[in-house]
Amino acid sequence: MDYRKVATRILFYSLGIAALSGVLAMILPNSGEVIGRLIATAIATAISSAILLLAIQRFEVQTTRIFGAGLGLLVLLVYGCTLISTWIGMLIPIKGKFDLAEKFGLSALLFAGCGSLILTGLLFVERKRLKLAGYVLSATWAIPLLGWLLIIWIFKQPANEQLLGHLVYPLQILFPLLVLACIQRHIVYMVIAIAFALMCCVSSQIGLFVTNGYLEQNLPLFDFILVTGCISAILGIASVIQFRKTENAILWLEWLTLLIVSIAISVLGISIWYEIQSLPEPELLLRLAVGTSILGSTAIIALLIGQSLRSSVFSNFDGTGIEGTCPRCQTLLSIPRGKSHCLKCGLRMKLQLESPHCRACGYDTTKNPVTDACSECGEPIALRP
Repeated sequence: MDYRKVATRILFYSLGIAALSGVLAMILPNSGEVIGRLIATAIATAISSAILLLAIQRFEVQTTRIFGAGLGLLVLLVYGCTLISTWIGMLIPIKGKFDLAEKFGLSALLFAGCGSLILTGLLFVERKRLKLAGYVLSATWAIPLLGWLLIIWIFKQPANEQLLGHLVYPLQILFPLLVLACIQRHIVYMVIAIAFALMCCVSSQIGLFVTNGYLEQNLPLFDFILVTGCISAILGIASVIQFRKTENAILWLEWLTLLIVSIAISVLGISIWYEIQSLPEPELLLRLAVGTSILGSTAIIALLIGQSLRSSVFSNFDGTGIEGTCPRCQTLLSIPRGKSHCLKCGLRMKLQLESPHCRACGYDTTKNPVTDACSECGEPIALRP
């Protein structure tokens, strides 16, 4: 079955439904509710079909097959919940149908929100250094998704909602610490970073259970959470800063950026401590927090741009032309770059020379140490027949 043709047909059929809804709105009296639902269905179908085309395209590429399959499943779940939520109130005469429609609507929002982050994790797993981080990101957001679905459909008591909230809230807020700690580096560094991230997350969950959601009531535990969180954040950002190949490193700028970021995170932690203690925050501390935050973000952006330029991602081929044969008269020619013509038969030609990029990940392969495959993602360079 050609899934591309099926998705394309559904896309055009949905647009036809939307057009038909507009015609019916002008012809039929008192049909506003039905027309509105038809338009909503057509729009949801069109958007789902367009995203499904992307999912099919990604599924056909080996390096993004898992992401494509996950995206297709997510589209079907969100579309199904949206469709049921739109029509169940009108087509099924059951008690509590409006409550049921609201549940399906909330489920669609949950699948769309949490599912997008789960898919981001699946997209990361195809890269060697981000594989563990991708799995952690997907698993971290799968737990809140399952928890909130249980609250919507099964656990309706406020006590159950509060219990699950104490479990999933720290995961939703602190997930960047867990993900950044799992970026592949030296095993000792990773163990230390993951340990601090887990201590911060688990202690936050324990603190919410112990204090019934008011962490400021247990100051020693709150201080422990704050300290472990700041250390974990510094280690995680260091992983981002040094996520490059050795030959692309700018060591002096990396250490300077890490120093500024460390100061900014430490000052932020101190500011939070002052606020929890209900103490007046010194003006110097406030200025230092604002200044280091701006400097830190600027330094990170400058560093990442510098590393990208060193990796030759944006470079163009700097040759002047090639030696070739005229396809019309078979005369040997020196074909310059740009527009030209054969000096013997006058055949017009246009030669465009650029640095080759991997068709899977876009990496510049001109300085590739491996001649038959992309050194970044492993995709074969030679085109398949």
